[in-house]
Amino acid sequence: MGGAKQRWLELESRGMNEPKEANVCSTHIDDYAIRRFISRKGMAGECSYCGKKRNVIELEELMVFVMDGISRFYEDAANFMSYDSGEGGYLGDTYDGKELLYDVIGLEVNDDELFHDMAACIDDSAWASPDDYYGSPSDILSSQWSYFKRLIKYRLRYFFTQVSQYKTLDYYNRNAFEILEDIGNCVKRLKLQTQLVKGTPLYRCRQHKKIEKIKDADKIASPPESAAIYSNRMSPAGISMFYCAFDLTTAKFETIDSKSKNKYLTSACFTNRSALNLIDFTKLPTVPSIFDGRNIKHYYTIQFLKDFVKDLSSDITRDGREHIEYVPTQIVTEFFRYLYPIGNKNQIDGIIYPSSKNKGGKACVLFMDNSESLVQLEFDRLSLNRQRI
Repeated sequence: MGGAKQRWLELESRGMNEPKEANVCSTHIDDYAIRRFISRKGMAGECSYCGKKRNVIELEELMVFVMDGISRFYEDAANFMSYDSGEGGYLGDTYDGKELLYDVIGLEVNDDELFHDMAACIDDSAWASPDDYYGSPSDILSSQWSYFKRLIKYRLRYFFTQVSQYKTLDYYNRNAFEILEDIGNCVKRLKLQTQLVKGTPLYRCRQHKKIEKIKDADKIASPPESAAIYSNRMSPAGISMFYCAFDLTTAKFETIDSKSKNKYLTSACFTNRSALNLIDFTKLPTVPSIFDGRNIKHYYTIQFLKDFVKDLSSDITRDGREHIEYVPTQIVTEFFRYLYPIGNKNQIDGIIYPSSKNKGGKACVLFMDNSESLVQLEFDRLSLNRQRI
């Protein structure tokens, strides 16, 4: 086989056209994985696009790396997509090289010539995503979570671990408990378990009437069973838990109900007397770049958990339906409290989640009722503060 044909076959196998001879520095592409690759692989030279002396790599080497990332998610539509000439071609979304880089992947390149040269390196196939056609792993997980919510809210609530007739209609045919286990595995995979060190300040508020004077810990700790009559995000009516935040502002935002007739708020600070094991949903990393070969294995897990946490922390209007809408997250909470991690002695003591009312704030629920919170938490009486809302 001639050298020219061998060269053509190598480029074709990567989905590439012949690149032009040029050097590229890392300053032109706003993607951390590509910039890191150029910085690590580059050698001193002159960038063909800005003319500056920097660490550079050849355009071909860059595009080999880029195509490795693209091929993880996109391929020639002819490999998997139905084609109907009567319908105008492929029965799904397809893209050329320019559309793939700019519109779909959203790669930001600050030099028009470089962008054109990169797009020209991508061959003329009709590029498409099998994930868009069949559904990605994160789509499947999200679909299963949606199924879980509908099932638990409207069909089967208390014996879903023993009833086998309700399963997802996808290939995986998961029942409700298996979906919970999948969520637990995602949490384990991303190592979201954390330890709250002893003595961490935990702020808690209580909204009340003017005539009520709150001076003791038992009046602002977790409510007693007799007072736990409202359904909350993580706890159903009757089950008392300690809702708090790591700063006073977030605690106030999370507590105050502007529609309530109770116009006074008392706040206080507690600290944990011993270290606590928590699941921290605010530790979710950003979805990795498709060019980040080192972290790409977590791509779909992070994508799914981002959407899952939105449900977990979303604000739900108290219009009488909250006792239904909160059921899925209450069951997830119970799963983490009693069944995760299975066979591990490090029982989970609570969950940290993004505040739905104070952007950037962290809210927390500890699995402690009134008596447990009084024993396991230290009350700072001097922190008591009463104010009119």
